[in-house]
Amino acid sequence: MTDYPYMISNNKITPIIEKIQQAARPQKFTIEVLRSLGFTSTNDRAFIPLAKKLGFLADDGTPTALYDQLKDKTTTKTVLATQIKSLYAELYAINVEIHKSPEGEIKGAISRVTGKDE
Repeated sequence: MTDYPYMISNNKITPIIEKIQQAARPQKFTIEVLRSLGFTSTNDRAFIPLAKKLGFLADDGTPTALYDQLKDKTTTKTVLATQIKSLYAELYAINVEIHKSPEGEIKGAISRVTGKDE
């Protein structure tokens, strides 16, 4: 059964990435680093496990080569799209444009893949 990471407030993903692009590369990406970027809400912490699942951070929080591509504004969109499509491959197998689908359809696909209710 698949277990997808999620953020309660996904409207913070873009601002977090924008701040990452402006900041120096940390030795480890921690809650303290997130706070130093201005993201102090406990909901913002969900970015870290998401970044790990997407391959931008190693399990111990160390930035990966993909993190460097995320920081590079010329490769951000491409690497983000590639990693999202890889992580959510089962959803993209249901619909190759699942990201454009209505919320109800996305939730239905997630329920089918994970076996969990909404």
